[in-house]
Amino acid sequence: MSHHLIVLTLALLLAVLVRARLMQIDLSFPWFVALAVLAFASTNPAFVNWLGGAFGILYPPLAVVFLVFFLLLGIIVSMAIMLSLLRERVLAMVKQDALLALSDQERRLALANTQGRSLADGPY
Repeated sequence: MSHHLIVLTLALLLAVLVRARLMQIDLSFPWFVALAVLAFASTNPAFVNWLGGAFGILYPPLAVVFLVFFLLLGIIVSMAIMLSLLRERVLAMVKQDALLALSDQERRLALANTQGRSLADGPY
């Protein structure tokens, strides 16, 4: 019975993370839900035996371990995808900021040239 309490506590913790907006429902959330469902279902020996038979594994608890590895790999790949997308956004923002700084510098240089001053003369 204590293993059910542990699984329910972990599932509630996942719900709290989503509710507090510390985790968004996007690519990774279904993987976490699948882990929670697997954790709850694997407390039933009949499910573990069925899963072992379905995968053709002689020692059924290994089927649960392999499935957990697969789900964790899915979480890692999802996080890597999100990190790559985030990195692309940051690089785009840095490029945009550099272009804005360059255009501002060109504008000030053109203004200084029309007024007959140089940029070394000071602020405008």
